[in-house]
Amino acid sequence: MTACRRPLAATFALLTAAALTATAPAAAEAAREPTTDTSATVAAAATMAAAAPAPASPPAGATAAVPRPEGAPAAEPDLAEIERRTKRLDAEYQLRLKERELGLAELELERRTLTAHAAVEEARGAAERAAAASELARLTLERSCAEQESAVARLRREGELAEARHALEVAEARRLADATVTSSVQYRAEPFVDGVLHVSDRRIPLNGVIDDALADRVTDAIAFFNNRSRELPIFLVIDSSPGGSVMAGTRIVRAMQSSEAPVHVLVKSYAASMAAVLVTTADHSYAYPNAILLHHQLWAMTTGNIRQTERNLAMMQEWDRRLVEPICAKIGMTQEQFVAAMYAHDPDGDWSEFADEAARLGWVGHVVKDVREEGVSALGDAREQVGTRVSLTRPTAAISIDDLPPLGPFDAWFVHAPRAAGGREGGKSNPQ
Repeated sequence: MTACRRPLAATFALLTAAALTATAPAAAEAAREPTTDTSATVAAAATMAAAAPAPASPPAGATAAVPRPEGAPAAEPDLAEIERRTKRLDAEYQLRLKERELGLAELELERRTLTAHAAVEEARGAAERAAAASELARLTLERSCAEQESAVARLRREGELAEARHALEVAEARRLADATVTSSVQYRAEPFVDGVLHVSDRRIPLNGVIDDALADRVTDAIAFFNNRSRELPIFLVIDSSPGGSVMAGTRIVRAMQSSEAPVHVLVKSYAASMAAVLVTTADHSYAYPNAILLHHQLWAMTTGNIRQTERNLAMMQEWDRRLVEPICAKIGMTQEQFVAAMYAHDPDGDWSEFADEAARLGWVGHVVKDVREEGVSALGDAREQVGTRVSLTRPTAAISIDDLPPLGPFDAWFVHAPRAAGGREGGKSNPQ
């Protein structure tokens, strides 16, 4: 079958399609390459168009193209059109490539902008952190300096206070040293020498009303000094005592009589009633010349019926006998003579004498010219600050019968007290 020749338009269309198909790989390769040679693209398209096979016969029923006359030359492809189309495609490709490059450049610019912004923010944050750290370091340094200055000031104040305290302590120590005796006490087996009584620190004060509390202190002290030494003398010093409870007083008498260490009793001012009994019955007794001693009978008020009154009177008479008999044995009188002499010297029976006359009567052993209190080791407040070797005497207030506390069973007051309202001086008892 004789093939029909395609018209020139159909042939050009086929050539164009073949050229586009053949240039697609090249276009793709050009997209990967930044630059493309346009003349090479055009030459490649022309070569592929020339080498393309002749188109097949149209299918049955298709309209036959105008046949090319025999012997007529084949139609040349329209290279100008191909080149034009190729340039257009290349221009579009270059446009897209530029657009892509522009987009990449915009993205790169945005990335660099963000990076620069981040770097600026980081630098700002670092600067702020550095400023904060610097401020913190400054504040820390200031606080440290302030603490050191405060510590130095505190140490300076403490040093000044320590110096002032030390100066006060030195001054106080000097003052106390001036008011304190540190030399040792000389203990004498015979303390009474040439009319002078040497009292050591084995000294017991007895002042005021003799009651159970005072008797406890005196008897305990006698026992203590006996435990220290049973040879050295003990001194019972009475500054002023109006007497007191017969039970408490007889306890002291018994402690003095049973003491292995000799007990020396000294009266400096006044000893009456029970206190005078202690002086007169002592084996060793002394008094200042102007000291006063007073003896009298028990005196009491009692209530009750006749039998109760008789029983109370019998108890009082027995106490009086027990107290007066040792005195009478010491002074060489009978009890009746002693009582009669009391009322002979005073209508109330209060027989008082100065120490020199009391010594002649036998109430006291010796009248002293002087007393050396060798146990007194401190004066003034130094007694409380550093202590003293002896318990010193405290002044006692005058008492009235109404001021005396209640007595225990079978006890009696043997005390010389000022007159109470509506009463008289003497003693009162509480016999049961």
